[in-house]
Amino acid sequence: MDTRTRILQAAFEVITRNSYAGAGIAEIISTSGMTRGAVYHHFASKQEIGQAVVREVILERYRRYWEKALASAPDAEPMLEALIAGLKNTKLLNCNNGCSLANVYQSVNRESEPQLAETIRQAQREFEGIFIEAVERGLEGGELDASRVDAQTLGPFIAAAFQGAMNAAGVQGGSAKYLKLIGELESYLRGLSEAAVGRRASARRGKKIIRAASR
Repeated sequence: MDTRTRILQAAFEVITRNSYAGAGIAEIISTSGMTRGAVYHHFASKQEIGQAVVREVILERYRRYWEKALASAPDAEPMLEALIAGLKNTKLLNCNNGCSLANVYQSVNRESEPQLAETIRQAQREFEGIFIEAVERGLEGGELDASRVDAQTLGPFIAAAFQGAMNAAGVQGGSAKYLKLIGELESYLRGLSEAAVGRRASARRGKKIIRAASR
């Protein structure tokens, strides 16, 4: 692990433990095992460290996790099942600390550190994009009904539900609370999928009736 990565990993640990507002440069330096000069060689300020943590640690972890989870759904298999499995995999999802992205944003002084605040907002948009793409795949595969589902709305909704469940679990209940809340999201998504299946079946019956009547 190179020096910059060690600093970012240490900063992430300190921010997770103390919040961004409570994370001091001295503790980040101590946790990293680096010298003050080494830290300031890579980052000019705490805000720069925060920006790098958001993009290179938090967002990257989420991106890797969901790319792997959704890659288990090739074109021939249901995307929805892979999405739900990814949401319920508490062996890989750490529910005890809440949603890292939301936690950092809540403790940032958005007036004195506007660049960090904007970095977090951009990371949130990219995170939501993961689920927008997943919904689009579901629409293309016929798992979701295009007459009832808009990817630009449902994608961010899934992201928000996931983040909200993570935060609730972090406050109280851990994995059990998280899975209970995600179960509600699963029921909603399966309801959308069942509606799509029913609509396709109805369309097929209608075509058969038309063909029979034309004979």
